[in-house]
Amino acid sequence: MLKRVFMLGLVSSVSLAAAMMAAGSLAPLAEPLSGAYAGDVVVRSLGEASLVVAIDETGEGSASRLFFVETARPVEMMSLRSAVARVERTQDTLVVTLPREHRSLVFSLAAEGERETPGVSSEHRQKSSRLEVTRFENVRAIREYRGNLTRVLPLNVPLNTITTKGLKAFTAAIDTEYQNYDDGGGSGSGCVRSCSTSCGDGSSCTATCGAGQCGSCSCTLGASCYCR
Repeated sequence: MLKRVFMLGLVSSVSLAAAMMAAGSLAPLAEPLSGAYAGDVVVRSLGEASLVVAIDETGEGSASRLFFVETARPVEMMSLRSAVARVERTQDTLVVTLPREHRSLVFSLAAEGERETPGVSSEHRQKSSRLEVTRFENVRAIREYRGNLTRVLPLNVPLNTITTKGLKAFTAAIDTEYQNYDDGGGSGSGCVRSCSTSCGDGSSCTATCGAGQCGSCSCTLGASCYCR
């Protein structure tokens, strides 16, 4: 009898633990909005005011982390790649250092209350003895995707074949999904400038937004993060 009670208690404990793990895997989890990453990096334009930074951190030839950047104004078209590159992210900046290209790209979000000055370009270049530094100010949004990237990138796509057309098509489809699931939070009292989520399918994302933009992160059909 005691053995039976013990076994029932053990089964109940295991079931409870499994239920808690399952619930935890489905719930959004807070993630830090900062970090430094190294590896093979490509930077590709997606349009006049948007681009993607893809990182291969494992050396397997495919992207393990993606950053989507939306600028306030049109910027130069880019197609850059560098091995042993470095990407550093803070709450409001993204710095991409590309040694082989002798360039460093600095993307800065506009602080709340700041606005871009009319007639002044948001892109500034500085040259040093080692790197040409290009600063992009008043960036509208920086979105990061990691883990399961199937929502934003086709399966088995090597890093060196990430094309502008392919990624643009995927991000456009995702943005349409975001709008369909939007609850109007862009102008509500619950507006936040940054958010993050980790989902049960292994996908994770974060969004940091510039002045006048509100972030939204959820696990609808996988990780979904955007600024509006």
